[in-house]
Amino acid sequence: MKTKSFYFFVLLFAISLNLTYSQTYWTGNHNKRWNSWKNWNPGVVPDYNTDVIIPGGLSTYPVLNNKELSVNSSVGTYNCRSLLVESGGLLTLSGNVEFLIYGDVSVEPDGKIYVEDLELFSGGNLYITGGSVENIKNTPGMGNFYFYSGSGGYMTSGSLHVFNSLYLESGTGWYADGGTLYLGGDKSIATLIPEDTDFYVQDLIVLSGVEAEIDPSLTSGQQPFTINGDFIVEPEAFFTIPSQHQVNVAGNLYLKAHMTGNKASFIDNNNLTISGETYVEKYYNDYRWHFISSPVSNAVSNVFLDIYLKSWSEEYATWTFIAPTDIPLVPGQGYEVWSTLGNPIVSYTGGNLNTGNFSPTLTATDSNIDGSIGDGEGWNFIGNPYPSCIDVGTENDPVPGYVWTNLDYTLFFWTGTQYATFNRSGDGLGTLGADRYVTSM
Repeated sequence: MKTKSFYFFVLLFAISLNLTYSQTYWTGNHNKRWNSWKNWNPGVVPDYNTDVIIPGGLSTYPVLNNKELSVNSSVGTYNCRSLLVESGGLLTLSGNVEFLIYGDVSVEPDGKIYVEDLELFSGGNLYITGGSVENIKNTPGMGNFYFYSGSGGYMTSGSLHVFNSLYLESGTGWYADGGTLYLGGDKSIATLIPEDTDFYVQDLIVLSGVEAEIDPSLTSGQQPFTINGDFIVEPEAFFTIPSQHQVNVAGNLYLKAHMTGNKASFIDNNNLTISGETYVEKYYNDYRWHFISSPVSNAVSNVFLDIYLKSWSEEYATWTFIAPTDIPLVPGQGYEVWSTLGNPIVSYTGGNLNTGNFSPTLTATDSNIDGSIGDGEGWNFIGNPYPSCIDVGTENDPVPGYVWTNLDYTLFFWTGTQYATFNRSGDGLGTLGADRYVTSM
């Protein structure tokens, strides 16, 4: 007897499609590996549809070695839809990897993200609300943060720490109305590249040992770059504003010094405005004479309160002590100081940084009226009026803009115990370490 088989075919039509996004917490219960399900609650490795939360108070946090992490994108080795580093949480990406952000990344107070290269793409947002995002080491070619057009977010407190370059493409909406932007690492070169005309930060600090600048290759008209708080350049750090850019500082400018004698260097090319005060520090050893020159426009003798201060007269070839506290320290003029206060760091204040051209009046007085200028006559005491060194050039390699008329070729610099010299004739020749570069102040 045969039986008949009946086959039923069911065609299902999808009326709607609902995507769901999962949320997972890092636990670190197993190790530091992002791709181990044992480190997540629930026990699933995050993917493109996962909102990741890294809480504080744990003993083990994820370290991604040589693996890219992409937020709200399928590119990269590891993915998630959004990332929140809560207070005390930590995420580390090391080994020449990139942090690719197409979605939302938030770092709460005391939360930290350590990364080498970071790219904030269109649609990506970086929110720093008390935590920090920073490069983990100073590697040549690494330590770069790129904020592209269409990206956004903000920093209200906390810090963004960039070792090499911070690139801010025209059209990025990222800004910082709080917190601190740090440029550079140990003995590095840092470049700030703000293309957008309305980019601003709160406080900017150039770290010690860093040669930092605003990218000189950018054309004019893309500034000003605004610092709403304070601008600090630490000892042995250098900062340069190119001639085609403008930087506005709403707070104070601090050029710091250290008791080792190292100090900050700053070149503004007459493109800096400061609404607050300017403070330029310099360290002075006790019990020796120092030749000094003010780097700011309106400093007075009160800067050296309780420190011996003297001026020099070419006409009479004599030193004169300055006792009043309101005597202007004329930019470009040299003075001499002697401290007994315990190796002080003096802060020059008053007006803005000296910039532009200075033409000190030099004289040669025939004091004994013998019809000639003798060895003890015609000595003029001038100083470098800038917060950076200057190059006096040589006879065979002159510096444009310097005019040497009726001047001896030899310059004398006081070392604290004797005079070092530099002679500009020919290719130049120095003694006791003196050369064509005159240190600031």
